[in-house]
Amino acid sequence: MLIVFAKDTDPYSVEIPKGEEFRAVLQTTLDSDRIRKDEEVSAVIQDDWYYNNILIAPRGSIINGRIVKNRKSGNYLRNGNIYLQFNQIVTPNGILDITTNIVKVTKGKFRALKVTGKFIAGALIGAMRTVDLFEFMILPVMAVAGLIGGIMNISENGTEAVLPAGTSLGLRTKKKVLIHKFLPPQSLYVPVLVN
Repeated sequence: MLIVFAKDTDPYSVEIPKGEEFRAVLQTTLDSDRIRKDEEVSAVIQDDWYYNNILIAPRGSIINGRIVKNRKSGNYLRNGNIYLQFNQIVTPNGILDITTNIVKVTKGKFRALKVTGKFIAGALIGAMRTVDLFEFMILPVMAVAGLIGGIMNISENGTEAVLPAGTSLGLRTKKKVLIHKFLPPQSLYVPVLVN
């Protein structure tokens, strides 16, 4: 690592590549049944975020974003989901425009299939037991009762997706970010670390 000196009025720029990772902590709880598309969300940068030994955003910087898509839980075991993306970091030195990956929060997509599978397995076991007991007359009645029970099970509401406040999110830059800054006016010459 080489230390060079630059005047405090010399601008410098930092190019952050796509895929650079950092972490942020969610500030409010998000619930798929209570939020709307385009609703604003915010998080706090968890640790100082450095790129090539240059501080991009100090710990505690606010990162703002929005809900890009959500679905409420509903009938027939339809589970909720949340998709959010961040696009701005507010630091003590100014605002940085940035685009992160989309964070997806979903509840078990195949819950309806699992319940249907259990229903079919239960009906088969019941049918085999009936055949075992040679009670052939009860078989159609059991099949209809199993079908009604399965339909009632499948028609229940799904579960909402919830992301509690304090959740740590792993974020990545979705595209290259170019940041132009001026070196801090600490003295006439300030050291800049160069790799």
